[in-house]
Amino acid sequence: MTNVFRWSPLTYFQMPEAIIESGVFAQLSPSAQSLYTLLLYLAQKTSSTVIKLTASDAAKVGLSPRSVKPAREDLVKHELIAATGNHHGFTYEVLDPITGQTLELLEDLINVDAEVIGEYFVEHLTDYDPQELNMGMSVGLRAWCPFHERSSERPHPLHVTFANGGLFKCNEESCEVKGGIIDFTMAMAKKNGETLSKNQAWGRVRSSLLSIRRRQSRRKAQELAEARAMM
Repeated sequence: MTNVFRWSPLTYFQMPEAIIESGVFAQLSPSAQSLYTLLLYLAQKTSSTVIKLTASDAAKVGLSPRSVKPAREDLVKHELIAATGNHHGFTYEVLDPITGQTLELLEDLINVDAEVIGEYFVEHLTDYDPQELNMGMSVGLRAWCPFHERSSERPHPLHVTFANGGLFKCNEESCEVKGGIIDFTMAMAKKNGETLSKNQAWGRVRSSLLSIRRRQSRRKAQELAEARAMM
């Protein structure tokens, strides 16, 4: 799951890409598909991965009290949720569909590691010849600006710094676009013919940064394992 968040004034619903691409969703029973879809919706509506499900909630997606149990067991088996129950009913926790672990929330861009922010910008500027700043690629980069025609007068006019959640600015006088990572994402989408609200851009950024963080964690774990194997 990308994350849980509340859009204002409308709640925006997302299905985790990994669920579809991996084929896991197709392996679920129809009742489990309905229950999972409902839990994702409620998680994003309430901005919480922990949901207390009611019978009336289940009825909204056509689940009867009898069908909820096998659906719940199917989702637990696939490590998509955790469920705890007592005589008052069940509480559900939506898990990371890739790791099967508790979802990591990403609440504040300012606190995101510069390394994660940097990988985001590098990925989105791959076609624009990203080069390290004088202080190194770990601090920031410069690239051709995606938002105007290239000019030989000022090569690589787009400058990006990875601190403080990521900041960018084009130094070409005819362009001078600037802002933070959300502004950058909206501008890139517009360049590709897509209009994003700030809320939609924020959701896309959060999704990408969480994915990058997981990839970096896996790489570091693999590097550590390889280093230990050589000892």
